[in-house]
Amino acid sequence: MVGIVIVTHGSLGEALIETAAAINGRRPDRVVAVSIDGKTGKQEDLRNKVSEAMESVNGRRKVVILTDMYGGTPCNLSLSFIQKGHVEVISAVNLPILLRAIDARDRMGFTELMNCLESCGKRNIFRAVGVLDGNQGAGCPVNLNCL
Repeated sequence: MVGIVIVTHGSLGEALIETAAAINGRRPDRVVAVSIDGKTGKQEDLRNKVSEAMESVNGRRKVVILTDMYGGTPCNLSLSFIQKGHVEVISAVNLPILLRAIDARDRMGFTELMNCLESCGKRNIFRAVGVLDGNQGAGCPVNLNCL
């Protein structure tokens, strides 16, 4: 079973796990959250928290690390754990990604699961008025590169 570690600013990761548990009727196995505060924690201590979480979910055999925002401290810290085929990082975690990861991690190969999670996250972002108007994906009128 692929372990899931959610590394986020604040308590976002734990809130996602609690919500997934409410939807599925039980807390998912081998899913943990790590709260990162890049301003008050030492880099080595933060890395140890992530490392311990990875060990607790799967002994580092197959782990997906879901982070809140690409370029943020949780993501940057998590990138150092990548081991192609064993540990991967997916940023911009959302509830659909987490639910799909919990549901599909026993039915897919690791690379297939990572591709599925990336696609799932992108596929579940909608601007409601765009759906109603049939005008999805209009894009940003100002080149802000999204952050």
